[in-house]
Amino acid sequence: DCRGKVLLDGFPRTRAQAKVLEEMGVRVNHFILMQVPDKEVIGRVSGRRLDPITGSIYHVTSNPPKDEKIASRLITREDDTEEKMVQRLKVYHENISAIANFYKKT
Repeated sequence: DCRGKVLLDGFPRTRAQAKVLEEMGVRVNHFILMQVPDKEVIGRVSGRRLDPITGSIYHVTSNPPKDEKIASRLITREDDTEEKMVQRLKVYHENISAIANFYKKT
């Protein structure tokens, strides 16, 4: 039964956000922390491509489009570059311990 329940993917990103959720009465029953090497995360994200017409997501190695017409129009989202991912991972590593520790107490 999933009524009244949600899955938060990638949120909260800071201890302060976790605290606000708690203050709003949002009860977190489970906190799952997946350990993935930064290099793997960067490869997955920087290889992502978007079809601006259909909104479909592809990946240059694991899920390329089969149609050359589609492949020719794919774009990289502004936040899916390697440079942006390195910065996002830096912030992630600065905050994840505090978030994990926050949910250990609950």
